[in-house]
Amino acid sequence: MRNLSFNRALSGLCCLTHSDLEDAVKGIYKESESCNDFLSEMTKSFNGYHFCNDESVETVYNTESCLAYLQCLIEGTSPEAYDPENSEVSEQFLRIFAASFKTVTLSL
Repeated sequence: MRNLSFNRALSGLCCLTHSDLEDAVKGIYKESESCNDFLSEMTKSFNGYHFCNDESVETVYNTESCLAYLQCLIEGTSPEAYDPENSEVSEQFLRIFAASFKTVTLSL
């Protein structure tokens, strides 16, 4: 079995990109100032993951932390960006992901 976590083609598979979050926040807030404020906070707190050793690729955002933050925005509560809960990928997800068509074909 090969470790594909640093494969360029898979580098953003399990995370969110800036454009993913921008679309989500724009769906919640129509005012660009509010969108920019929330995106800035999320970038500062949840961005910076880089899963490709050989090439420079877009950094990605922690999915679970971002979704919890966005849920707070939807509910109108104050989101917590500075001390998110530890998130771990479930063993079941890893088994399914490791057997997915794209993962299997890239490892051959």
